[in-house]
Amino acid sequence: MTGASDMLLRMRRRWPTVIIVVVDAADDTDVGRLLDAGADDAVVSSSPLLASRLHAVTRRARTLNAGSRIAIGDVLFDRESRRVWCAGREVELTRTEESFLDCLFWHAPRPVSVTTLTDFVWGDEVSPERRAMVRVYIGYLRTKLEASRRVVIRTVRGVGYAFAAR
Repeated sequence: MTGASDMLLRMRRRWPTVIIVVVDAADDTDVGRLLDAGADDAVVSSSPLLASRLHAVTRRARTLNAGSRIAIGDVLFDRESRRVWCAGREVELTRTEESFLDCLFWHAPRPVSVTTLTDFVWGDEVSPERRAMVRVYIGYLRTKLEASRRVVIRTVRGVGYAFAAR
């Protein structure tokens, strides 16, 4: 069970908004441990309630994602469709750039540390190379969002990066 708990914690850290359903719990005690470890729902696979519980989770996910469009200044991010607009124009981002932007939006208005960005984008693979890549990808985002008249991505010395008023 420790392996499953560790995996759930890693998933929660990397994708804080994802809904996690475990469908192969051994028994009710296992269901309780999985829920305590971070699963949104867990069920024994032979349970007659499996289909109903999956439908319920899907309904909750649709409700939560209804507000998936978020904006800071004139930068708009639609998490569900993974589309970004800056100053009214759509901006094409790579999946990695989208992940960095998602993390900045998720933590806004607080600054986001390099470690948090690295965990969010690549998981537990923290290395000097990955830390250096954070600067590179932040640079890409700054270039792609430079049309914004209202916000920029600022370096917060000793902390990380954050959205700030232009």
